[in-house]
Amino acid sequence: MSSYYANRDLAGYQAAQEGYQTVHEAWQTSEAQRQTDYQALHDQWQTEADRRNQANTTDQQAYDAAHAAWEANGGLDDAGQPCDPPLEPVPLELPPEPQPPEPQPEPQPPAPPPVYTSREVTEPETISTPTGEALVVPPRVVLTDSAGRLAAISEEELAAAYTAAATQGEVPTLEKGALIA
Repeated sequence: MSSYYANRDLAGYQAAQEGYQTVHEAWQTSEAQRQTDYQALHDQWQTEADRRNQANTTDQQAYDAAHAAWEANGGLDDAGQPCDPPLEPVPLELPPEPQPPEPQPEPQPPAPPPVYTSREVTEPETISTPTGEALVVPPRVVLTDSAGRLAAISEEELAAAYTAAATQGEVPTLEKGALIA
C-alpha cells in the first residue's frame, strides 16, 4: 500500500497555504502596529502622569512651606493681623492608564489535504463506492480516502492525477503544469 494526494487537493491546499501566509503576515503586521500604537499611547500617558505628579509634589511643597510659616508666625500675617491658614492644594488627578489592546486571534493554517491509500487489485472484486457497487478488475488501483470511501482508477490515472505522499508527513509541492483532475 502506498499513500497519495490528489493533485486537485494539493492545488487547493497550496492556494490556501499561500492565502494563509498573506493573512498571517498581515496579522503579524497588524499586531505589531497595535503594540506600537499602545506603547506610544502609554508613553504619552506616562509623560502626563509624571507631569501631574511633579505638579502635585511642587504644590504640596509650597503648601507645606506656607503652612509652616503661618504656624511659625502664630497664625498672623506679615502685618501682625490674624489670618486663615493656607488652603491645602487640590491634587491633580491622574488620567486613567490605557489598557493594552486585546490580541486578535492568530489565523490558523489550512488543514492538509486528504491522503489516499492505494492498493493494487490482483483479482476481480466488488467495492462500495459513493455511487453504488462497482466491479473492479485488474490492473486497477483502489484508492481509499480518510473517510473510508473507495474509488477504482487505472495506474495511468493514478500517475497523472495523484502525487505520492512524503514519508515524513510533509505535504509535497505540486509542480507547475501538473495535471489536476
